This record gives sequence, structure tokens and C-alpha cells, in this order.
Amino acid sequence: MTSEILQTDASRDTIFNGSVTLFQPARGKGYRTNVDALLLADFAGKRRAKVACDLGAGVGAVGLALWAHERVKTITLVEVDAKAAVLAEKNVAANRAKAASVVRSDVVAYAKSNPGSFDLVVANPPYVQPGKGRAPHSSKRLARTGELEPFVKAALVEGASASSIRLTRSQNSRTRFDSPASNRSERALSTLARIPSPV
Repeated sequence: MTSEILQTDASRDTIFNGSVTLFQPARGKGYRTNVDALLLADFAGKRRAKVACDLGAGVGAVGLALWAHERVKTITLVEVDAKAAVLAEKNVAANRAKAASVVRSDVVAYAKSNPGSFDLVVANPPYVQPGKGRAPHSSKRLARTGELEPFVKAALVEGASASSIRLTRSQNSRTRFDSPASNRSERALSTLARIPSPV
């Protein structure tokens, strides 16, 4: 299945003037990297980080751009979708990104097993709330439709127990999200308001 995905349903593209090679779904075959990922990589990379995590990484555009431009020393790409994770692995290899790894996991489950591990957490989460708006094509549904709250919780929160599961290491660590300005902003603020402050 892996080689079939890469041969028939993917295109080879570049971003940032050719500094990053990306295998991604061919047009009409799935969610493709867009300007949001480029802007997030630029914004998140304003200050260097040693150890970074890209939650919901898709094919790895944001994380690999941060690595290629030497804004992070190591990057972990966390992606739940099998096809996107396969392409992310292909992109790690194509860019010879030895300091990058791909983990296929739900973002909250990953956060619970890796608390306090990162100096920088980035995310370009799904932007359509389930049950709202026009449903995307099935090939794009996982990338476009979902709740923002799990991403916020994975990056910032305390779990069901009293112990923190935040992915960031310290108060100096950073979290950067990309999300359309709309009711998503209100949802993010609402989510943050329900999260207890870390001790």
C-alpha cells in the first residue's frame, strides 16, 4: 500500500524556493500543503528551538521547514492519518532530515506519553468544526475536520489526573498554532479558559 500511495496518488513539490522537498497528495487526491503552513513555519521560526514537535503534521511541511532553515535541531512530526504519515516519512528521507522523526498517534495520547519534552510545539489543526459548514471530500476530511480542543490540550494542559501532560518543557517554551480567525478563535479561548493553570 505504501508504494502504491507514493506512486499513484502523490506529487513531488518544493516549498521555500526549493529548500524543502514535499511528497504530498496529488491534486484532487487529498489535503495539500498551503500558505498557512508556510506562514506558520515562518512565524514559529522567529526564535530557535532545540527540540520541537509538529502536532497534526500532515506530510510534515511545517516541521521540515523549521528543520531545513535551522530553526530547530530536532523535530517530531505527530500525525494520526496513515497516508499522511507515510508521506511525512518519505519527506523526512527526501530531505535527509536525520534529526526528524514521524510518530503515528493521536495528539493527546502522544502528549500524555511525552510530557515536558519540547521547547517548541507547532500545530496547524483541522479548521472545520464537525457538523458545521460543508463537509469536505473524504480524502481531506481528517485534515480539515476536527476539534481544536485536543490540540490545545496536547500542547498546554493537564489531563484527567492532577499531573501535567503539557508537551512544553518550561515557561520559556513556546506553542504556535495556525487557525482561521472566526469562531475558531472563540473556541480556542473558550478551551483555554477551561484549562487549569499549571502549578
